Formats: sequence, C-alpha cells, structure tokens
Amino acid sequence: MQKTAEWVIDDNKLAIFDPSGNTIYPAAMDIYPYLCGSAEDVLGYKFEHKPKYKSWYVKCSRTPLDLTLHLYAHLHEKEIELKTNLHLVNRDVELVYEETNLPEVDHIIIDNVWYPFRRNALEDLKLYFEEIDLDSLGNMNLRSFLRIKYDSQKSEWIIDHSDDRVDARVITYSASSPGENFKGSLYPFQQSGFSWLSWISDQNLGCILADEMGLGKTVQVIALIASSMNNVQPSLIIAPATLLENWKREFVKFSPDLRSLIHIGSNRTGIPADLTEFDTVITSYATAIRDVQLFRMIDWNYLILDEAQAIKNPETKRAEKLKLLTSRVSIAMTGTPIQNSLTDLWSIMDFVLPGYLGTREEFESRYSDTIHDAFKVEPIVSPVLLRRRIDEVANQLPEKVVIPQVLTMSESEAKEYESIRSTIKEEYGDQATFPMLMKLRQYCCHPWVIDKTLEGDLWSTKFRRLFEILEEIFSSQGKAIIFTSFHDMADLIYDSVSKLYYVYCAKIDGRTPRDVRQEIIDDFSSFEGAGLLIMNPRAAGVGLNVTAASFVIHYNMEWNPAVEDQATARAYRIGQEQTVRVYRLFYSNTIEEVMNERLERKRKLASGAVVGVEGEPEDISDIIAALRISPVSESEM
Repeated sequence: MQKTAEWVIDDNKLAIFDPSGNTIYPAAMDIYPYLCGSAEDVLGYKFEHKPKYKSWYVKCSRTPLDLTLHLYAHLHEKEIELKTNLHLVNRDVELVYEETNLPEVDHIIIDNVWYPFRRNALEDLKLYFEEIDLDSLGNMNLRSFLRIKYDSQKSEWIIDHSDDRVDARVITYSASSPGENFKGSLYPFQQSGFSWLSWISDQNLGCILADEMGLGKTVQVIALIASSMNNVQPSLIIAPATLLENWKREFVKFSPDLRSLIHIGSNRTGIPADLTEFDTVITSYATAIRDVQLFRMIDWNYLILDEAQAIKNPETKRAEKLKLLTSRVSIAMTGTPIQNSLTDLWSIMDFVLPGYLGTREEFESRYSDTIHDAFKVEPIVSPVLLRRRIDEVANQLPEKVVIPQVLTMSESEAKEYESIRSTIKEEYGDQATFPMLMKLRQYCCHPWVIDKTLEGDLWSTKFRRLFEILEEIFSSQGKAIIFTSFHDMADLIYDSVSKLYYVYCAKIDGRTPRDVRQEIIDDFSSFEGAGLLIMNPRAAGVGLNVTAASFVIHYNMEWNPAVEDQATARAYRIGQEQTVRVYRLFYSNTIEEVMNERLERKRKLASGAVVGVEGEPEDISDIIAALRISPVSESEM
C-alpha cells in the first residue's frame, strides 16, 4: 500500500514530509518524472496535489542547470581577496548561488520553476572540492586559488575572472619589516619582494624569486630568514660552490646574529644534530647531492636554491635528488627561469610547488614551446613568480650598483695556490715587491695563465662564476665590459665566449691599434643584441665612452683604486641611461682579498681628505699580508 505524503519547499528545495514527521530530500532524478507528468509517485509516496510555491503550482524545467565555478581575485588597498562562487546556468537562466556551503541536493526552485542540476554535476563538484582540500565557497587561501586557476585552463566549468591577476609584480603586500635581526636597509622594491616572500611563507607555499641580476635577490632572502630566526628548524641554502663564501659574508653583513655554516669539504659533518645547531646551512649543489640522505633527515624551514636554473632539466640526477628534500617553504632563486623551453619552468616549479603544474607529461602535452603557450602559462605561475627588471625599478636604484662576488677556491686550487705562495715567501721573504706577487695574481685569474700545458677541464672556480654571470646577461640581451689585466686571460675569455655564444665579442688592450679602438666600440654599441668587450683597465680604462654597456665585470683586482674606478667610468659616465651593475670577482683568503681591502681603505682615505689615491708605490704591509694569507686552512698546511 502506497503512503501519502506532502510536498514542502525548504529554502528553495523540494522535500517530502511523510506521515511519520520525517523530511526527505529526493534526488532530481526521482523528482523529475513526477513533476514532468510521466510518474505518479516519488520514492513510493503519493501526493494529493503537486508542490506549490506560494499559491502557484511549481513548474518543471526540462533543461537542467550546469554548475560553473567562478574564480575571483580582488585587490583592496594592500590586501588581496581570493574567492569563488557558484553559478547555476542553462539557456534560460543564470543564478549566482549565494551560500558558502555547496548545495545539499541537486535541484533548486527559481521563480516558481523547479530546475534539476545536470546529472552528476553536484557529485563531481563535491569530489573536486575534496581533491583540492577546499571546504566551502567564498574566501580561500592562495594554495586553493592556484589549483583552481590552473584547472580553469582545462575545465570548461571553471571560469576565471581574475583579470587583475594575483601578480607578484604589481601587488604590494602589507608585511612588516624584517625585524631587529636584519641590520641592512632595503630599497622599496626589495621591501615589496620581502613582503611577498613573507606572504608566500605564511601560507607554507613555495615560490620563484626571479628578479633580474643586480636587484638583490640574496638580500631579500636573508631578510626573510632573519625575520623567522625564532623558528626552531634551520634553513638550507644550496648554491654553486663559487657563491658559498659570498652567502656567508652577506649573512655576516646583514644578519650577524644568525648562525650560519658552510657545509662543504672533507671535514664536513655527517650528523644531523650538528647541522640543526645552526640557523642556516649553506652548501654546494655537488655536496647536496652527495649528502642528500643526511639532508633528508632534517625538516628544513626554508629550502633555497640559488641559481636554480641548475635543476631546469628534470632528467638530471641533480634535479631528482634535490626534489627529495623536504621543507616548510621551498624557494628557487634564478634570473633565468626559462632558458631553453617551458619544461625548464616546469622543473623549477616542480621543486617549489610539487604537482602544481601536473606531471611533466601532462604539462608538455598541454603547452608547447611557443609564445602563445608561454602567455597561457604566465598567469598561472605569476602569483608565485616574482620577476622585476632593472628598467621597472630604475627610479628606486642608484646610478651604480656594486656587487662583490667573493669566491672560494676548490681544495685542489687552494693547494696549488699555497704552493706558489710558499715558494715566493721562501725566496723573497720581507724583501718581496708587488711585481714579485704577479704569479699569485695570475693564478687567481686562471691556472692556465701560468701553465699553458693544462688540458681537459679549464673551468676554474672564478672562470665558472664569470660565465654564470655572462649567461644571465646574454639571456636578457645585455651588454657587458670585462676588465682583466692579463692578455692571456683576455684571450681565454674571448675564445670561450666566441665558442659558446652568438654575441658580439671583441677585445681592446695594448695590442689593439689606437686607430681601431673607437671603431670596435661603435660596432659594439650599434650591435642589436647581447655583446661583450674585454678590455685592459690600463690600456683601455681611460678616454673611451662605452655607455652601451650596463654591466661592468672586474675579473681581477687592481692595487690602485683609481685604475679600477677609471675603468668602471667607461660605462658609468654622462650619457649612460641605465643603472650600471659592477661585479667585482675576488677569491677569499688570497692576495685578491688583500687587494680588495687595500682598495676599500684607499677609497675611504680619498673620500675623507683632499689627497691622491696612489699612496705608497710599495706598501710593505699589504705585501706582507698577501704573503701570509692562504686559502688552505692550518690543519691542511
């Protein structure tokens, strides 16, 4: 015997009120045949009359509603609001669903018309929310926003309205200052970068800091680490071996209270507890790969890859091993997130936000290496990729930015240097003069300069760092001047650049006829694209105007600051319309560090009094210091 029940309308939903006092919510597939006249009961219940909305009988729509998820990003002063809402759509109607919770049943009454949802639409939506770990509509965190934004490109039922994209370049985040543990000062764009990093960090996400070289990616990251020094977990920085000492010194300069350790060499620890005594551990890519099992035993606070283009190839052991490490936040620092293909970007993103861009196969099947697809990828990654160029922030920068590059010799280089140093010291002692130290200076340029019989791998530590810098300059079509005092070094750089890059490359030194020097500069200046001039600071360091170059690289130190400053002035002079970035490469604990200290000392003297900067031609204290300092530790000597 069939039971008789009543229809009730509960918050625009049809429900059955049975004789026992229970309220039952049938599915649309159960209601549809009854309302459309092809069935006389619903779930075994009969009704005296069809449902009424107010005094009107409810009509039945034969066209189901699709559910579309709409994504929004809005800026309110310095805060950003990320949210979704749900639209119910068919050919006749579009309703914005006002609730924050997902619908409980798959139908709704709109203006006295009952609409079923498209079959399985509600179930699919609920499963999707479970998959992305989202509880409700409305406001959401960045992680959920990113996932929905990515899925919007492959799902017709997700509509992205965030035309004012969550773009790291244009949003100013309201984070506080780095705090008392950070001793430096930040340019406005660096403060914005720190704030963005903090915002990402607060949400336990990863990101790519892709500022153009010379904008201070290192100092922004140090500010971030300094702001969280109270975190019990240490941070791990993985960088090219050439940059480890530079990182260490930057920490001493900007956050001296932060305990940092360079983890490299045969005396490094193999015990996790030894590493967790420090706030930051700094290591090289090669060491990180060898010690990956050690590093996996620690849950790092920040995991930072400097020059992260090193993992652009996902098939390398380097990329595979480093992606095994775990951290609260992973940050990739690179001025060239895409060098060869969009897969470069995928591989780096797979490190900072694993799975965000899908598998490599999925990504490569959706995006080809075309400008069109690059534009499609850009809004997906722009919330977690901060890229500023020099010309965007030039009004916040001084006209000249000096960037010291403090390098550490490899163990084999240090031992050979020590052999040369000890020989000179034994032979000349306190009677040594600057010319007698020439062989140490030449070795610091490149071992090949003093030993032409060297074969095989000629990539010394400094030479490798030079080409890391040139790689980024050339990738942005920049022009640079390299100053070196030695003809053999100039020849080696020229030959290597000519083989590796299709850029304008020329030399000007004492061997270059004076009547062709200006012609070379004119060709360099008029060349459309990347270019390099290799110049001797004494032969070409005065009189010439090379304002087409906005990068100056001092490959080796000079004893006299006037020589270096006059060489820099070839690019940093009247007529220069760009910020000039000056790189100064020198080895720590070698004659070059003594020379650097001498330059800084004489510059301070010159700025404080009206005197020349030549000083004593033979400064015995600097010579003695140069013969005492060694890159080899006492335990190894």
